[in-house]
Amino acid sequence: MNLEIWQNGQMVQTMSCYISVSGVEQMYRWVNLRHVVGQSEARTTDTSPPVNNPDALNQNGNFVFVHGYNVNESQARGWNAEMFKRLYQADSKAKFYAVTWDGSQSQGDYVSEVTANYQTNVVNAFLTAPALATVVNGLSNPTVLAGHSLGNMVCLSAISDNGATPSQYFMIDAAAPMEAVDGTIPINPDMVYADPTGNWLIYSNWLWASEWYNLWTNSDARSTLTWSNRLANFGNTQVYNFFSSGEDVLRDYPGTPPSSLFVLLPEQLVGYIKGQAGLYVWAWQEKDKGRMSGNSILSSNHGGWGFNFYYSNYSVERANELQSTQLIVNPFFDNSFDTALYTTNSSGSDYAQTWRNRILSDAIPAVTLPIGANYVTNLDLTMGGTMNFDMQGFENDWPTIRPQISIDSQIREWHHSDICNVAYPFTCNLFNAIVNDGNLK
Repeated sequence: MNLEIWQNGQMVQTMSCYISVSGVEQMYRWVNLRHVVGQSEARTTDTSPPVNNPDALNQNGNFVFVHGYNVNESQARGWNAEMFKRLYQADSKAKFYAVTWDGSQSQGDYVSEVTANYQTNVVNAFLTAPALATVVNGLSNPTVLAGHSLGNMVCLSAISDNGATPSQYFMIDAAAPMEAVDGTIPINPDMVYADPTGNWLIYSNWLWASEWYNLWTNSDARSTLTWSNRLANFGNTQVYNFFSSGEDVLRDYPGTPPSSLFVLLPEQLVGYIKGQAGLYVWAWQEKDKGRMSGNSILSSNHGGWGFNFYYSNYSVERANELQSTQLIVNPFFDNSFDTALYTTNSSGSDYAQTWRNRILSDAIPAVTLPIGANYVTNLDLTMGGTMNFDMQGFENDWPTIRPQISIDSQIREWHHSDICNVAYPFTCNLFNAIVNDGNLK
């Protein structure tokens, strides 16, 4: 390419200008963990120095990013490219590791680009966590780990279950219950199924599936079938919660969720038209455990808030007087699946140990709100500083079509994937905060 300088219609100077243009994916590393759950990989892991961003320019540690739910391998390329570019614009000098995993199993089975079976991807998250821990612990220099949405289940399990030791960990829109990182958080009535035909609030909570683990001693693996403190072992990692009080996907839903595909799809269509695709679905899938008409669309038809028909003629008073010896082998909640659990011998413990994460994903409901839409106070107390940041506070102007938080507020809703979907000039303050808190400059 030649650069020409013209004056008064005549070229007065020319010089050669050498420009090389390459794709953004040649500026960072790629880690593909889809093989962990037996999925094919179009692009395999490559952590060699990227040709367009040599290591000599990156001496400020590592930044490892894990995308969320309903993101296939191709879509992960878009997510990771956006995250890298935005961090780079915010002056990050860290080595960027783009991680992809299978969080989209069942995508397109019913509706194009919609991943219907959330629970199986929760299991995939737990299965992928050991491999992520190996990646993180294999890096030299300080490492910042960040996850979006269900990607945080991978990250949390990598740290809590598998000994990953990032110096800092940023939870962004985390699709995990608050009780998983802080077991002292009380039950939230909005997370309890309370339809007039099946109001669990009128029953003592020891009858609930979420509390069944309390019937067992610590030596029995059935005592681990709870979300309480499931992912709370942070070690020496500094944990930050980037949540949004304007969340759509992780928004509180105090009503009765749709329990069939025929009701679910029209409600989501209305949300899509309003620019709120996925509105309430995290709360729905938790509150529909045991109540869904199918077992692979959003939630499950066993355990959870389903009733055990054996007790169908019991009054509330009589049910509340049931003893633990009865509930161990014949729980008040639906026991039509995982029948091997409900026994007094050790085989039930073995079964719980083998299938723990699958049982948590589809049969044990969370009874607290999600991390990604709420302030988790105990993080501040245990980490010794302010570790919770409402992303609403990072808005730099905002799309005017977005609903306001309240009638008298000018702050507009920050939705679940806005960190990637809303243009960088609007979100730049958030990325500046991530780079500064992570010491990435």
